[in-house]
Amino acid sequence: MGKYFLLVLVFSFGTVWGQNAENIEEVYHYDDPNLPAKPGGQKYSDCWGYIGPNGEEVAIIGTLDSILFFDITDVNSVQKLVGVGLGGNSSWRDFKTYENYCYGVADQWGTAQGLTIINMDSILAGTATFRQETTDFGRCHNIWIDTATAKLYTAAADNESQGLIIYDLSVDPYHPTVWSRYDLKDYGVSCASSYVHDLYVRNDTAYCNVNSCGYYVLDVSDSLPSVIGSLQGSAFASGYNHSGWVADDGSFAVVAEETHENPLHFVDLADISDMGILSTYKDPVLHPSQTDNIVHNPFIRGNLCFVAYYHDGLQVLDVSNPADPVRVGYFLTNTSLPNYTGNKGAWGTYPFFPSGHVIVSDVSEGLYVLELDQSILAADWLTFETEYWDERSFYLNVEFQTTYALDQAVLQWSMDGLEFQDWTTLDVNHWLHLNYSWSGELNRPTDDGFFVRLRTEEKDGDISFSPIRRLRAIPNQSAQLYPNPAESQLTIRSEMPGTFELVGISGRLVLRSPIGVGPQTIQLPSQLSGSTYWAIWRDENGQILHRNSLVVK
Repeated sequence: MGKYFLLVLVFSFGTVWGQNAENIEEVYHYDDPNLPAKPGGQKYSDCWGYIGPNGEEVAIIGTLDSILFFDITDVNSVQKLVGVGLGGNSSWRDFKTYENYCYGVADQWGTAQGLTIINMDSILAGTATFRQETTDFGRCHNIWIDTATAKLYTAAADNESQGLIIYDLSVDPYHPTVWSRYDLKDYGVSCASSYVHDLYVRNDTAYCNVNSCGYYVLDVSDSLPSVIGSLQGSAFASGYNHSGWVADDGSFAVVAEETHENPLHFVDLADISDMGILSTYKDPVLHPSQTDNIVHNPFIRGNLCFVAYYHDGLQVLDVSNPADPVRVGYFLTNTSLPNYTGNKGAWGTYPFFPSGHVIVSDVSEGLYVLELDQSILAADWLTFETEYWDERSFYLNVEFQTTYALDQAVLQWSMDGLEFQDWTTLDVNHWLHLNYSWSGELNRPTDDGFFVRLRTEEKDGDISFSPIRRLRAIPNQSAQLYPNPAESQLTIRSEMPGTFELVGISGRLVLRSPIGVGPQTIQLPSQLSGSTYWAIWRDENGQILHRNSLVVK
């Protein structure tokens, strides 16, 4: 994949400057000029995403006095949902989600909003049910949720005086309880500003951005933490160690220093006790002749690193080789900024929606919903067709194209669209240049709705992923027919309207009839005698819901 991206970059090098975007397209933009704004023009702060129980994709963005929600499931018809007004302005808001809750914090002098806990079911239903917990802190800069252990971490609470506060969400996520508190000064972490500004936690391992101290990795499985690795600030560019993210396989991390002129750093995590810098990245977009751009928040999904790069908007890097990151796309959220002074432009981004859409928050321009071009996505679907043979059997017909020659394609599935596991290896047919197809019957991994993607491996070993598709749950459909065997007529029962069909074993359609809810009688054509047929129920969209075999005497 890296070879292909390099060719794209060289091809476009002479024309990239002066463009507002490369390989990324805007599909929705929201900005309300009537929102309160600071003298410098700031109206918005961070953003995050929520995936609902039926696959709804919800964008979350902070304003000075509230939290806004947008249903972006259909980008052609985005719905602004009910918001949460909190009272008291804050320039900094941060969010994370767990189960059906959104957790938010605000950091501003004079604003004691504590931990805001919002029931997302109520937001989707058109009301706003939330509570604010102010017992442990009033203001806070960042939070993190380790979903594997159901723990919420606060960072830089009450002007950094509280250390890390860890909450247990496992019992009652709407009323979390304090599990432990850590102040790294008590564990020998000391420098000019030795507080945790932001962190990433996975399975009780916390990767901490400790301001001017550097990058620290902690074992937080116990109420008393232990430092298992560190990389001092001097190993970076001696700036403000602001935020970071860990790759899916845990082999490396990306770290941002929120300091003008400092680059992104990629950290080798192969040996946490002996970490080192793999590479750096710094490539201005808005004003390429200058060197003082400033980075804010990076995220990694698969082989791509998505970076909210302030004045330089969203930048997307290919990090399949983290020792040599290559920009493969960008989108400028504000093209009217005269230089790299201050902290303006893209604040945050969220690239984890199953649809592949990416959201970005700009401090003065609002919410952007973006779509990546195929040149960034290594594999894309041409056809994705499904049929349900019964409650457990699942038929899939797919065609997809790639930007490279494949060695292997693995179909993966996920309950939440974030954590995937292998489902089956596809013995694909290579029917046209870099086009592939596969058809076959599979056993459903779950009766509930789930997500599907391709994990592709090219000939030289590079791994990539396709866009994600969502497959709905099998309805609780009591589809009945009697008598069986039947003669001249048949009584069927259905719990939803749609269509009833009889199909011969050879595949020939012999009967199609609209059906409603409840029992109904269907007359059988006389020529059907003495044969076996498939009886098929379809919903109003033509999706197969149920099938039985039927003998006609």
